[in-house]
Order: sequence, then C-alpha cells, then structure tokens
Amino acid sequence: MKILSTFTPAFVPGASGVGYVDFGLLPGFQSNKLYAIINTSAGVPIYIAGAPGLGATSIVGSRLYLTYSTSSHTAADVLNVYYEASTTRTELNLAQETNGNMDQIAQFMEQTLIELKVMNVLLKEGLNIRDELEQLRADIQREDIR
Repeated sequence: MKILSTFTPAFVPGASGVGYVDFGLLPGFQSNKLYAIINTSAGVPIYIAGAPGLGATSIVGSRLYLTYSTSSHTAADVLNVYYEASTTRTELNLAQETNGNMDQIAQFMEQTLIELKVMNVLLKEGLNIRDELEQLRADIQREDIR
C-alpha cells in the first residue's frame, strides 16, 4: 500500500541530474518502493516513478538524482513522499491514513481526564455525590482551559 510517508528526506535542489533527494536516514530504503515526491512548497511533482521527465537520472546508494530541474527550489521546501508501506514505524503514517483517528483519541483522553478529576473531587468531598455532576464536569473543563 502506498502512503504519504512521515519521513522527510534531505533535499538538495539543482539542475537536471544534479539535484537529488537523499533517503540515507530511512532504514532499509529501497528505490523501487518510491512512488512519488511532491514539492508542496513549489506546488509541483519532482519525481513520479515511470512518468516522462519526472524520473531519476541515477540512483547512487540512497540518493535519488532527479530528472526534473529543481534549480529554482530551495532545500527548505516541504516534500511529500509517497512510499510503499511496510511495518517499519518510520515509514507509516497511520494516524493520517486512518482518517484522523489521533484527534479522536486525543478527545477521548481529554474526556477521560475530566472524568478522573470529577472522581477526585467526589472522593475529596467524602463521596457526597451531588445531583449536579454535569455542572461539575463543565466547571472542571473550564478550569482546564484557563
């Protein structure tokens, strides 16, 4: 499965055959697993496997020398790398690929924390369970915001 990888390779812009993207810090990098690289800062694809003018002039170790001229780009540009997923955690972007479940988990954890604080207040009051539990939750949540 091809995914948007969380790995950010080193980018050295240059003329065709001179500019390259270095995947040296990605353990087990295999060029045949690379699908596409999009320079989102410039709004253009700089590598698409098999596409004319967007391939590689050569691959030396972990460096992919680009056919597309990136001489007008900068090394600080943001690159989106689409890569064949494996079980390597650095290659996967599961939170993004599963429809933003990280946000749902964070909301659940926040609600759990509020419930724990409600329980602590109730225990502190000697288990005098009040009728206005919803108000207590809202008060605790407002205190967290400040």
